[in-house]
Amino acid sequence: VEHSEQEMEQQEVNDLSESPPETTPSGPTQELPAASLRSTCDELMIEENPEEFLQDTELLSGFIDESIEHLESIEASVLELEHNPGDLEIINNIFRPFHTIKGVSGFLNLKAINALAHSVENLLDDVRNGVHPMDSAVIDIVLGVGDFLRSMIENIKEVLEGGAEKYRPFDICDYTRRIKEIQSGTKVQSDAVIGKEEEEGTGQAAEASAPEGSSCEAEKIEAEEEAEGQGRASSFSTLTLSMRLGSW
Repeated sequence: VEHSEQEMEQQEVNDLSESPPETTPSGPTQELPAASLRSTCDELMIEENPEEFLQDTELLSGFIDESIEHLESIEASVLELEHNPGDLEIINNIFRPFHTIKGVSGFLNLKAINALAHSVENLLDDVRNGVHPMDSAVIDIVLGVGDFLRSMIENIKEVLEGGAEKYRPFDICDYTRRIKEIQSGTKVQSDAVIGKEEEEGTGQAAEASAPEGSSCEAEKIEAEEEAEGQGRASSFSTLTLSMRLGSW
């Protein structure tokens, strides 16, 4: 009997040694979110045909000059925000140029510029509506996207001057991914909020009234921008019509 028990114990040891080792989720499992984000980015890769946005060269030239001015105004507003943190009017002054670039680039069929400007516009809309603070992560995005848009627009200028062969595609994936991360809070940690000192010690009553005021201000600005957008669309339509009539 003793010999039989020893054989059974030995068999159990053999079975354990022959069974496959347990594996714990490692590299590939942890990388799934990044892979998922990369897949999403791949879906956002935009292929453009320069001939599509070269149809109205006069309008395109005006867009290039105006957009460079808008990007310069964004940089100036960010610098101003450092001295007046949390100022809603300055935040709106950063939002509006991106909003304009988005609208006109869509009109001119500049798909990549439109998609990137739209993405950062949505982020800034969250900021001005109090959904997300204007923290260092947002400011980095604003400045980075501004520089990237400048490069994209300068390339459009090269195409306008040298022809469609000058066109270079730009991968906006990194910025759109980072913006999604900030909005969802998946990877970007909460940084020190600009203007936090002003908010400390204000009391619950002031905090409760802030969202209502912000909402009213946002609705006012949205109405102004809608009217501005309608006027801009009308202006572009009038200019396009006059150009076509002149060609006759």
